[in-house]
Amino acid sequence: MSRTLCCLLLGCLLCAACKRGGDVSEPQLAAVYYVEQLMRGNYETWLDAMQSLDHASADYRNHQLVLLKQLMAKPGQKPTRVEVTDCDIYGDTIADVYVRLTWEGDSVETILLPLLKDGKRWRLY
Repeated sequence: MSRTLCCLLLGCLLCAACKRGGDVSEPQLAAVYYVEQLMRGNYETWLDAMQSLDHASADYRNHQLVLLKQLMAKPGQKPTRVEVTDCDIYGDTIADVYVRLTWEGDSVETILLPLLKDGKRWRLY
């Protein structure tokens, strides 16, 4: 019994450790991870994922940060549920991931997140 419990506990800890870093090896997982980070207020993770900001000026990046904070600060603007409804992959480097967001107040919206594979991870395009 205690051996089974130890194995179960170890498995949970390993899963939690993997989840913390975020799995961005598949486009669907990356899309959910990035939206969840945005929901938690981890705006830098979202900005780091944006391939289009790689060569942007610091001022432009800071402006994007301000816009994200304003969007997420509005009442009723926090998703309570995130799920992938569809994913179209083109070749092996571009994906369109459709994500359904359920907002506070139970309104539902589907958004498209275009992703680009950058090495081994998928990033927002």
